[in-house]
Amino acid sequence: MVENNWISVKDELPFREYESDAFGICDRVLVTVYPKEPDKNDDPEIMILYYSTKNNCFSYEPGGKNYDKVNESWKVVAWMPIPKPLDWEVYYEQYKLEKGV
Repeated sequence: MVENNWISVKDELPFREYESDAFGICDRVLVTVYPKEPDKNDDPEIMILYYSTKNNCFSYEPGGKNYDKVNESWKVVAWMPIPKPLDWEVYYEQYKLEKGV
């Protein structure tokens, strides 16, 4: 299920198009982590982790230990590609057009 660009790890994992690559790929993705045994006061947290197609896991550093095993009480529940930074030149040109500057 895709919700607001977040993709559930139950539905799809990052970099599936590189899955058959013998060397694998490892890059940063934005993830939502949530307690494995949540209570009503728990909120998810957002962080940047690495995902490796060779190890099939999220980790703090490239080729590192599986995040879900290192943090026994937290799990990755969703991910999304890291958004590209805003191109300020394009933004400024759009602003000038809208404001008639």
